[in-house]
Amino acid sequence: MSDTTTTPTTTRQVPLSEAARLLKVSRRTVERRLSTGTLEGRKEGGQWLVVVPCAPPDVPQPMTDPTTPIRQDAGIGGALIGLQIVRASEREATDTVSVWGSSPASIVPGSQRSGPIRLALIGVVVLALVAPIVLLWAAADYAWAPTVVQREEQNGWMLAATLDNYIDPTHPWMIVSQPVTGVWFVNVKTARWVDSNRVTFNELHVRWHAGGEERNTGRNVVDCKTKTMTFVDEKTEVTAPSLLQIDWHSYEVGMPGAQIIDFACR
Repeated sequence: MSDTTTTPTTTRQVPLSEAARLLKVSRRTVERRLSTGTLEGRKEGGQWLVVVPCAPPDVPQPMTDPTTPIRQDAGIGGALIGLQIVRASEREATDTVSVWGSSPASIVPGSQRSGPIRLALIGVVVLALVAPIVLLWAAADYAWAPTVVQREEQNGWMLAATLDNYIDPTHPWMIVSQPVTGVWFVNVKTARWVDSNRVTFNELHVRWHAGGEERNTGRNVVDCKTKTMTFVDEKTEVTAPSLLQIDWHSYEVGMPGAQIIDFACR
């Protein structure tokens, strides 16, 4: 008798779906590996038969985890196929990293990443639309007084006093810098000295407020000696005796009344 040594088979051929189950990957992955040559197989009757390593009877089916060591008793063929699987897995992981970022953990669904970007873009658009309107609105507040002064000076009035202590809550920029919202004018053509210390003249007060512009005219008498002022009817004849029965008012430095007195007595 002659002894015959039988070499154990290290691979077997299985259908494509069975190969995907054994290798724990999808059918498409198996098809791609067949097309790139990282898996061996052949077509028979229009169906793929994929070459996979045989599992020893005492161990579980081969895993596709690249970190799983290749069994030493799997033979040369099994080692080569196992090495091909490891390299294919490494290429797939590299492709995933190159597409999504520095590591698989950095993969973020598109909808989650686009949400903050979309909100930021909406904010930029809204700001671009609103900012010019607010700037024009604020500019109009600060341009009101110069416009009024130019208009009234053309009508023969001279600027005597201003006031800028008004804050409109609907105009938040006024908190930082209050625009001039009140202007007082004197008509020098109507000015007349009652005596050596007192002068009378017509006054115009133009005031801005949330409801619009308001104009008031009157006649003032200023006592340059006592730095006081009083108001009389425009049609009343102002004489020295008539001023004895009138109340006189003094004003703090910087207030519109004090500015008008300084203007009249200069």
